[in-house]
Amino acid sequence: MKYRCLISMMLLPIVSSRLFAEERAAQVHVTRKSQEGRVTCQYSLLNTGSQPIVSFAVGGNQELAGPYELSAAPAGFENGLQREKQREGDSWQASLLTETGKPAFAVEWETKEYADGVMPQKSKTFELTFQSPQFDCGAGHWTAISRDSQIVSGFLDEFAGAKVP
Repeated sequence: MKYRCLISMMLLPIVSSRLFAEERAAQVHVTRKSQEGRVTCQYSLLNTGSQPIVSFAVGGNQELAGPYELSAAPAGFENGLQREKQREGDSWQASLLTETGKPAFAVEWETKEYADGVMPQKSKTFELTFQSPQFDCGAGHWTAISRDSQIVSGFLDEFAGAKVP
């Protein structure tokens, strides 16, 4: 009996991690590039689920209601919206999320066109530029929301995550 309990305790983390990995509907790989005193963070989102992803955020937990985690606002936003879309014909729109009276931020990208969502087994790279050369691209959380409102979230880590083709 004592040995069965010990074996069960040893197997539980292995089984739990496999179940968690199989349920994960998205993966994010973070790349940091420094140039001319600025940092560009590239967040490559890989959809490993069965539904298109229509919303992606960095710097906030699953609720996206705060507390936000980016220590600086990225460049290129005016009145909370990104001034330029990443590519012509891209229906994704970025919004800067802020908390009143707090110097913390999150950024959420959404598409209104389901056809432009990140389809299963496909990837899309989102990019933010920060004026601070010390900005940590791997701090905080990411959140992805699929067309059927399933939410998946995880920790950002610029040195971990799946390599996205």
